[in-house]
Amino acid sequence: MSDQPTVSVQWYWRSSRNRYFLKWRDPRTGQKRSERTGLDTRGKRNDGRAKELAILKSQTLSKQWDEPNETTWESFRALYLDRRLSKRSEGNRRKFVNAAAIFEDVMHSSVHGVLELRHVTPRRLLDVEAEMDRRLSPGSVSSYIATLRAAFSWAASQGLMPVLPKRMPDPIDYELPAMRLAPITQESLERMEAAAVRVVGRRHAASIQEYLRCLWLSGCRLMEPLDMHAFRHDKHRPIGLNSPAPMFAWVNTQKNRRDQIARITLDFARWLAPLVEQREWLFQPTCEHGPITTGSRLSSIISEIGERAKVIAEPGETPKFATAKHFRSSFVTRWSQRGMSIEQIQAIVRHASRVTTEKYYLAPIEPVAIAEFAEADWIPAVEPRHEQYQRGMTERETIGNET
Repeated sequence: MSDQPTVSVQWYWRSSRNRYFLKWRDPRTGQKRSERTGLDTRGKRNDGRAKELAILKSQTLSKQWDEPNETTWESFRALYLDRRLSKRSEGNRRKFVNAAAIFEDVMHSSVHGVLELRHVTPRRLLDVEAEMDRRLSPGSVSSYIATLRAAFSWAASQGLMPVLPKRMPDPIDYELPAMRLAPITQESLERMEAAAVRVVGRRHAASIQEYLRCLWLSGCRLMEPLDMHAFRHDKHRPIGLNSPAPMFAWVNTQKNRRDQIARITLDFARWLAPLVEQREWLFQPTCEHGPITTGSRLSSIISEIGERAKVIAEPGETPKFATAKHFRSSFVTRWSQRGMSIEQIQAIVRHASRVTTEKYYLAPIEPVAIAEFAEADWIPAVEPRHEQYQRGMTERETIGNET
């Protein structure tokens, strides 16, 4: 008598899907499994067919577990690429191939002979993960391990191997990137503006210089200045630049795809006010090939400007020059040095969480004395309640008049 457990497969009708389903419990792991059938019409005839499918599935599963599994890794690899990844993106296929190469290097060092799926154990996967830790970054390790485990889960669903236990990843202690240790200063910005002439030529330098200063003064994201308009409601637009509390309406830029009205600093408002009176589209950077409309092109030009100006944003053994990504973090660090609270900075840069502002944008640098800066350049930390109410009513009237 066989000591292998039998598999009891049941059938049922699922109204929400209008289809018959099969369900059973894996006798080895205790996990519930389900599978849909091709029967989508409920009736006595299909009840009988679903019952026959359940019996056939039970026999198939019992036979798979009764017989020893000797599926080779090479055959499974080809099967997985052909059946599972054939319609996936090229990036997914390439990631699996790269992860499989590391997996094979580790497994062949501990398995003698032909590598089979039955050789895959949680202990050996830990060895694979350790090897990935030596070769890859922490984020890539998690991605590669998830790719391998997805392949093994699919193999288990096909009855080619037992289900592996869940992986409990170790917490990763993220460190602040070095780029936030050297924010772009006023002097560094002026050097980059001067270098813009050598990168894009005198004819287009002014548009690039205005774009760079906008990033530096506002702390906005890379592509947002290109959608800044003087008055259009479907674009980013200023509100009350000459008021004590200037604001900006940001359209469809948040992760929840909602519009947001946020405060801006007074120095950015004073610099932007003349541009609003002169033109409708506030920033249109150009180069010798015409208007710059893509983020990749903008990033490339800013990187070249930072290298020409010798502005180091990430000091170290191999220092890195300033690029587009350093402007936003420089804004946070600069205003934190001036004494602005984290809550105010978070509102200006539109982060949903204070943790994001502190952890990924704020540099651990000693604060500069506030007396060195003009107090009129930044927002007061405390505002009386009656002034908050009056300002809120004024902002509502302003938005209503624009509408």
